[in-house]
Amino acid sequence: MNKEDILISIIVPVYNVEKYLKKCIDSILNQTFQNFEIIFVDDGSTDNSLKILEEYKEKISKIVILHQKNQGAGSARNAGIEVAKGKYLQFLDSDDFFERTMLEELYDHAEKYNADLTVCSSKNIDENNNIISDNNPLFPINIEKIPFNIPFSWQDYPEEIFSMFAVIPWNKLYLRDLIIKNNIRFQNLTSSNDVAFSHISRICANKIVVFDKKLINYRATRTGNIGEYRANHTIDIIEALLYVKNFLKKRKLYK
Repeated sequence: MNKEDILISIIVPVYNVEKYLKKCIDSILNQTFQNFEIIFVDDGSTDNSLKILEEYKEKISKIVILHQKNQGAGSARNAGIEVAKGKYLQFLDSDDFFERTMLEELYDHAEKYNADLTVCSSKNIDENNNIISDNNPLFPINIEKIPFNIPFSWQDYPEEIFSMFAVIPWNKLYLRDLIIKNNIRFQNLTSSNDVAFSHISRICANKIVVFDKKLINYRATRTGNIGEYRANHTIDIIEALLYVKNFLKKRKLYK
């Protein structure tokens, strides 16, 4: 595939997810929208994850594999950003899987509204792919505050912008120029490495559009999910929010 044909670069950190990885990859490859590259970043896996990736890469030209010592998802995503060629960036998790129209619908909304940041919704599933309770009105999008299918920016909702949708990166499509020109990167933290990235990108975005369609199947209860470690790394969220505070002060937006 020619570099000029790539419209979406999908960046997927991979660490010891052999049980779920094939379903994740297949759900991406079977998308109705096909103008993409998939950048898998093997974060020092010790199971068969890398072997699975290499088997797919032998057959699929749009797959790119990067390798690094185990440094966490934030570092892995940053490595993917550096080599991504697409007009848009998407950060997916290797234990999740996706509805066939996910890329098409995110791309169509981004193009229709000329959006820097496009956000969809998700379903919570268990390890056996069964849907579990997903009636939380605040996650991943705050349905009480969001103006659906209407472009907005932080200037429109200065008191609400940080609570309008969750910081998780996997339900969003980012204009690559938004990330590169503003030098937005994930922090290298054990937990909460996506907090600053999410908050800063929504501040830098001139247009954000959100639509309420569940296009991502999120394994909310998986053993080993990063959420299990948050209680032991509470200092990370403090560091992340201090980073956001300093960014806002530099932009004279903190008040």
